[in-house]
Amino acid sequence: MRSTTITAQAQSALSEQDRRQLVSELFHALSQPLTALRCSLEMALSGRFSPGPSEESLRLALAHSEQIAHLATGIRELLEAEAPGSPGVVVNLETSLGEAVMDLTPVAQAAGIRLFFNSQCACPVMAEPRRLRQALFYLVESALSSAGPGESVQVETGEQGRQAVVLLSVSRSRPASGTRGVMAWPGTGVEEKQRELGRRLGLAIASRTFEAAGGRLYSEEEEEFLRLRLLLPLAAKVS
Repeated sequence: MRSTTITAQAQSALSEQDRRQLVSELFHALSQPLTALRCSLEMALSGRFSPGPSEESLRLALAHSEQIAHLATGIRELLEAEAPGSPGVVVNLETSLGEAVMDLTPVAQAAGIRLFFNSQCACPVMAEPRRLRQALFYLVESALSSAGPGESVQVETGEQGRQAVVLLSVSRSRPASGTRGVMAWPGTGVEEKQRELGRRLGLAIASRTFEAAGGRLYSEEEEEFLRLRLLLPLAAKVS
């Protein structure tokens, strides 16, 4: 595994200011489909159009409802990630991370991104298994979201003293400029902003979950690369 030393440029992946800004943006994003849904229902009930809701009106109402449900679920997960949760057990970090990489490999392939996984140890840590798996999934997904077609994401694990280390490196073939869009999928400006907000939300959930387990997530970004470093305390060995 390459050096995992935290450089002076690396910073916490989610500061308190970042968190407040994200929560504010989430509630703003939630208000938009709520307002649109309300307007659709009011127009349908006003009788200004043909009697009975049209298929298009129902389709739009359903889309707005799905947006609301998705955002509400994300906000709930973010709040739950900050809670201590159930008592942790010894979890094999290598296995949990490998599962996340395997689940996201088809997504990476469809986006033309090369995803590699290299582990040098089992890295036993104390954590709540379900929450750890979810956080690792969001972590790898965020790294993929920062890459574009033809680029690569390297995921590595190792040990540094009494800490387990996960290093995610995104090698960019071109300078990053603004919102890259999740998996570089095409879409309107609004859709790209929604996807970027979803990426930030996933990374925030992961960061808070790791902190609840005694860990810390750091990020270091330049034009040519992005590095995410996760440090988690290794589980005490039973003699």
